[in-house]
Amino acid sequence: YSLMSLASLMNAVESTHDLTLVGDIGQSIASDEQFIGWERLKEVWQIELGERATFFTLNVSYRSTLPIMRLASYASKRKPPTEGRTGRTPIWFHCENEERATESALQWLSKALERYPTCLSAVLCADQNEAQQVFSLLKPRLGAQVRIGKPGNFSFEEGLIVTAIENVKGLEFTNVLLWNPSARAFPAGDPLANNKLYVAITRAEENLALVSFGRYSRLLP
Repeated sequence: YSLMSLASLMNAVESTHDLTLVGDIGQSIASDEQFIGWERLKEVWQIELGERATFFTLNVSYRSTLPIMRLASYASKRKPPTEGRTGRTPIWFHCENEERATESALQWLSKALERYPTCLSAVLCADQNEAQQVFSLLKPRLGAQVRIGKPGNFSFEEGLIVTAIENVKGLEFTNVLLWNPSARAFPAGDPLANNKLYVAITRAEENLALVSFGRYSRLLP
């Protein structure tokens, strides 16, 4: 949250002495809701918080596997977790064109849907327009298994959902395919791009694949 949003929350309680704030600053992807940082927050409320305020970082990850979290940490330029669940290394298909990328995506998704038939998987795109385009590429082959996800029309039944990254903050999926993390969509030097990529990668609980064509983002290894 921004400073103004946090002020509203803080003023809603009688005393902040027993208040706990928990947040993942890597998931700040809205330009109008920029978090000021933990140390700056302590300065803002130092009169009431005083010496009683304690800040610490959680370094254990269990939702996403360690290999997934290490990639997310690299992309967001943050320190990786020290402990967590073991799991498969993310797969990256870098293809010469969109047609080959679509074929690689279909092969990986088909295997994931076959192996996890009762789970919800996701294809995450830079924005909703790209999600609609990718949905049209996958629908002829995957049929009823795939559906589009957008605000006001988001379902959690088993199968595959194609949606924009901004729609999935706080959600998680067994399998995630990140569609074309390009240099244009995730430019180096833009903190919001780091966070957006972090959010996309960490939506995957077990398996993550990236499919790219053209110039990919330099935020990736």
